[in-house]
Amino acid sequence: MLRHLGYATTETCNSILHGITVFLIRNQKNIDQKITQPETTPEVLTKISAEKRVPNFGTPVKEDGLMSYGEQQKEIETIRERKITVKLSDADCDRLARKCGEHGLTIGELIENFVGDLVGGTYSNGSDERDYADQWFERCWFGMFPEPTLLNHLLNLGYEPEHYLDMLENVETIKSDIEITKQNIAEPSDEWKDIVYHKYNDDRTSYECVPCYNSVDEYIASEKEDLESYKADLEEALEELKDMIADWKPEKEPNMDEEIELIKKWVKEREDFINE
Repeated sequence: MLRHLGYATTETCNSILHGITVFLIRNQKNIDQKITQPETTPEVLTKISAEKRVPNFGTPVKEDGLMSYGEQQKEIETIRERKITVKLSDADCDRLARKCGEHGLTIGELIENFVGDLVGGTYSNGSDERDYADQWFERCWFGMFPEPTLLNHLLNLGYEPEHYLDMLENVETIKSDIEITKQNIAEPSDEWKDIVYHKYNDDRTSYECVPCYNSVDEYIASEKEDLESYKADLEEALEELKDMIADWKPEKEPNMDEEIELIKKWVKEREDFINE
């Protein structure tokens, strides 16, 4: 189990760990030589792991759209140990431990540093490190040839996948409301007589129940107004869903049930990872 600061699937984590080892072997850079910041103050230090504090080697800059100092401090407040599971051979575990030991790092600290550079995260070692980490990712199979799933589309265009799922659920709720309202208009039961509102006294210390409708005709008229409102809401929701997938170009006719399940799986895994 390794501590981690970001979201990743098991396959991606395995590739990241392999890439870290290859990256370090090829460059043979001592992390201590990369520190260009002056001595950090206690405010810039945070407890990333249970073993030691790790300083912010890079400055939270705006030059490439990362974050302001205040934004970084808010993120720092959320730092805590994270756990993921990766599949590695015994030999790779040994190689990784040795590589970290040569540079005075724990395996968790190495992951923290690499992830920070890869995602332009809360902590970063600098712009060069971010560029190289991004180049490594883009050269890997998952970076070069991502499958054009609906999840991929939503994330690339800046949509929240959770919002897409919420909109789908909202559409189904509105459709149900429309059918119920149509039934109430066509065959109103006597339940309308039990629909009341609370009429409070002047000092709002008590109230009486007053019928909302004086006749079935009033009730039907109200339901017709609600029906038109529901229809407008449905049209608006469907239009938003349409806009969200307007530029999506899947390689073949998509199975929407599978696409939606993939989004649900991603949402749950991310939520579990963040809230664990």
